[in-house]
Amino acid sequence: MALKKRMFEKIQLLKRMGLPPMEAYNRLRRDGTAISKPTFLKYYHMASDQYQGTKNYEKHHVFDGEPYQTAILTMLEATRKRKKVCVSSLYDVLRDKFGELPGSEQTLRKYIKHLKGVGAFSEEVRHTRTYCPVPTQAAGQKLQIMMRPEIDVHPKS
Repeated sequence: MALKKRMFEKIQLLKRMGLPPMEAYNRLRRDGTAISKPTFLKYYHMASDQYQGTKNYEKHHVFDGEPYQTAILTMLEATRKRKKVCVSSLYDVLRDKFGELPGSEQTLRKYIKHLKGVGAFSEEVRHTRTYCPVPTQAAGQKLQIMMRPEIDVHPKS
């Protein structure tokens, strides 16, 4: 969890006042600040120049590299019309093609989910069947057949 600059400065102020870590933590908790002990200790022992704030880090995907990304997108385009793509099969094909891969099957699943979220790949829109109600007929209008195995239709003579 990244702390806001104001909270980091408050922790550092308590440190500069010479308070030991647990006493500073207890004082913050008494003042009504909700912070976990590991997070507090992390920022208590951190130097001021190390604080990076709430900077958003861009996640690095191991399959973003050139040989993998084009192969994955090509395979996903080829299997677009299928109801469900088996990621383990895609992983096996990639492993046969490139040898040792930088990630596992789960990593590939997350990367495919990332591609869908970014818009690099979208599944084909499936048209589901619609339900059309059939009007009920009056009693005696439809034929009802009762199948019973104990009734013999063709009696033996």
